[in-house]
Amino acid sequence: MSIINEILSLIPGYDTRKSVDENVADFSDKVKRGLTGGAVGTSQEVSQTPASTGETVAEISLEQAFVNSLKQLQCDYEKIDQDEDEQDSCYQFNFQSKTFRARYVFASDVVNLCYPCFYAANIDDLNVVRYFCNHFNDSLLIPKITYGVDGSKGDVYVHAEMVINKCSPQSLHQWLDVFFQIQHSFTLRIEKEMEENRGGFFRDFEYQRALTDRENTLAKELELAHQSETLNVPRTSSEFSFTIADFIDIAYTRCPVREYKKLRIVTGDSVTTCGKHDEIASMPLSHPLIQKGETAGKDCFVEQEAIMIVEFCDLSNECHSITINLHAKGENDDTLYYKAYAMLEPLDLARDQSIAATQATQATSGFTSILLAYDRRDIKQKQQEFDYMWKDALIKDRDNDPSITSDEMLLCQITSPAVGLSFYWGKRCFAAGLFAQALKHFLNAYNKEKTLTAKVTDAMEQLCYYIGFCYSEMGMYDRAYYYLELNRNSGEISHCSELINVLANSGDLRAFHYLRAYMKTIDENFTDADEIPENVKKFMSFLKRRHAYCLINAGMLDQAEKEFKELLDDPLSSDYAQGELQYIQLLREKQASAPQGNDEAASTPSN
Repeated sequence: MSIINEILSLIPGYDTRKSVDENVADFSDKVKRGLTGGAVGTSQEVSQTPASTGETVAEISLEQAFVNSLKQLQCDYEKIDQDEDEQDSCYQFNFQSKTFRARYVFASDVVNLCYPCFYAANIDDLNVVRYFCNHFNDSLLIPKITYGVDGSKGDVYVHAEMVINKCSPQSLHQWLDVFFQIQHSFTLRIEKEMEENRGGFFRDFEYQRALTDRENTLAKELELAHQSETLNVPRTSSEFSFTIADFIDIAYTRCPVREYKKLRIVTGDSVTTCGKHDEIASMPLSHPLIQKGETAGKDCFVEQEAIMIVEFCDLSNECHSITINLHAKGENDDTLYYKAYAMLEPLDLARDQSIAATQATQATSGFTSILLAYDRRDIKQKQQEFDYMWKDALIKDRDNDPSITSDEMLLCQITSPAVGLSFYWGKRCFAAGLFAQALKHFLNAYNKEKTLTAKVTDAMEQLCYYIGFCYSEMGMYDRAYYYLELNRNSGEISHCSELINVLANSGDLRAFHYLRAYMKTIDENFTDADEIPENVKKFMSFLKRRHAYCLINAGMLDQAEKEFKELLDDPLSSDYAQGELQYIQLLREKQASAPQGNDEAASTPSN
């Protein structure tokens, strides 16, 4: 029998052969029949006082029954003074050398029992404490485990609480024993976890569970509507030495650098220059703003703003200049935030310049704004965090732990620590919606994995998905399509959805081919509509929305209007369809008001 089941067996009326939900249902049924007694949340009938007293439940109040039980258990207790207008009563008592608290709630006629501070930990272990509190609360019907943080001391305290609506010496003794069992089990399990895995400084179990929800939300955001076609500016994350070369490679991907020629840094009244390619490429983007602390100090801002002017030659030997304005934005214990505003100087336009060169100029020039965060933790700490999470994933895989996540399963399949490290930190950045530096990690992992195997592994497929996702978030659809197209037949709905989003959002006519192919596959595999799984139904609704969206982009307004009207009956699509129908009406009004012969109006046919 597990420790949790041993605790549950001590709860009066709790049937360990049944699930928690079944026990709750039994309790609810007994409440309706007036049979419940003891703790709120149990189904045990408990006499109010020992039979020898001859008293009945109705003859004394619950508060008096509680005080009588304390006396019979020979507990030292005191009543804590309350305000005159306070009807509740508070008690503090000792039982087996431990201190407990109780509050009689007059309005609801119950006693709230509390075993305060039965476990204490350092605030660095808050993630582990929170996880075990939630784990016990999921497993136990009662009592409930809570925690509090003492910021002044840097400690976390764990408490156990329960509510009782009837009391006798026997039942009170039994509940206090349950408190002790929980303390023993909680302490044993959490300290074993900390001893084996060096504590919970970086372990956030709830964060891992939230990754999938976050990924689904991000994917939903990429299903653009015509009313809001502009993507947000790229976001990026804590810095694993995010360099000038990283910034330019990601922000201006269509302007590949052959050689960095010169760097000028302007801070205050001073100007410093550098003319060496390697030094410019490897210089952290945060260098003008942030200075590394001494042995006992923290990295900190030394400037609030700075300007970097980078001159380089592209592969065609054309010269460019990028001006990057850096501004400090704030900090917390672990992170320094700063923002980069960049402008790539365009090529000179001349009469004899080709159309291709003009298009290249328009594609590569432009303004970019990216928020970054500099992580004060060193590389060793980041490596330790990854080692810990990788070890934990391997243990879960070995023990067939049902709580293992898809990303943890993927980590188990990665044999190269270098690939695993890059993937792990890429996912950390990705989960926070910080895509620029996530790209750096994912691309590193992809290139390393590609050299280790000649076949497409699960890790390769997932890396292609995340790389494509990041490029798509930053509006770089051609790069996104390159990676996402590799997964077109993976069978993963998330992979297919992201590929469709990239093609639809970029106005690529290949979207029609993939949309119709996926819809045909679903129709062939599910002939009975009632047998279609819920996730496939949602995917089909998504495909229909995207198909109608692409029809608008292709100028086929009548057909798009017909399909969106059909989607009004779909609860998953009705709100989106209404917005797009309004947009179609707006386009038609614009066409009607345009002068006859206007090229723009003529370029948008109604069918």
